[in-house]
Amino acid sequence: MPAMRRTRCSTRRAIRLTPMTVAAARRLALTDVSMRWFAAVLALWAAASVPAVAADEACVTAGCGQMPAGEWRGLAADSAAAVVRIPAWVTEIPDYAFAGCTALRRVEFAEGSRLRRVGRYAFLGCTSLDSLPLPPSVTEIGEGALRECEALGAFTVPQGVTAIEPHTFEWCVSLRSVSLPPGLKKVGMSAFKYCRSLEAVTLPEGVAQVGMNAFSCCSSIVEIVFPSTVTELGSYVMSECVSLRRAVLPANGSLLGELMFSGCRSLVEIVELSPVPPAFDCGSFIFEPDEAELYRRCRLTLKSGTEARYRAAPGWRLFYGCK
Repeated sequence: MPAMRRTRCSTRRAIRLTPMTVAAARRLALTDVSMRWFAAVLALWAAASVPAVAADEACVTAGCGQMPAGEWRGLAADSAAAVVRIPAWVTEIPDYAFAGCTALRRVEFAEGSRLRRVGRYAFLGCTSLDSLPLPPSVTEIGEGALRECEALGAFTVPQGVTAIEPHTFEWCVSLRSVSLPPGLKKVGMSAFKYCRSLEAVTLPEGVAQVGMNAFSCCSSIVEIVFPSTVTELGSYVMSECVSLRRAVLPANGSLLGELMFSGCRSLVEIVELSPVPPAFDCGSFIFEPDEAELYRRCRLTLKSGTEARYRAAPGWRLFYGCK
């Protein structure tokens, strides 16, 4: 039998955490910080004979099934791991699992993956991560899961996910496109805030809530269409979207958030097709008080036969040249 060829991952061998090595580490007194480090060293030592599986990149195979929250902080975050391979039997990536892994570029999921949940802030600050092709089995992506993934360019949300939790993509400054599933019901607070490269987003019919600051400071978005199923638009939802030119509001008279288009200095058209003028949260209006010129410049497009109601309604009467 020919000898197995041993390649090297950059300057390190691949790290494989098996159920046996992880269980051995957990039997130690892990409540003590020094013992946690000793446990990590033990896991590395036990895997020292595992051949590397990639030629030019450090790589890690997570082989421990249910990874405890934060397990990789201090292990992977301090390594040069560029690729992580998740076996099929892992069902959850826990909270903060890979937070701070700045060298991590790619995560690979085994065929037939049974992953269901990506935990809160699981990939926080993974600044080199440029793709994350989640398996279709995923039904939950936790709050802030991809926050500050600055290299992430595109993302497809799995079909079973019904909510984009708060801060999920906040500060993903390279994110150009995102595909949202048809069953989506909610976009949380600051979900896409500071996604400065995001050029367009299509909210599917069925979305009911769009939270405060959901798309604030998305400076490349040119148009936003809120589906008729939206019943709640949060405050500042599109604030400081400086390239936004056109916005279509829900046609169901839903409550509008305070100052939702504040700072949108390029906005030239708002389409409002509700037969009844919607109310504004907190009695505030679309723009800041000192942005009166935006009311004069922005055209309000209304449903035929409703102009008189809007001219008499608080806030809406500030627009000029209603059509």
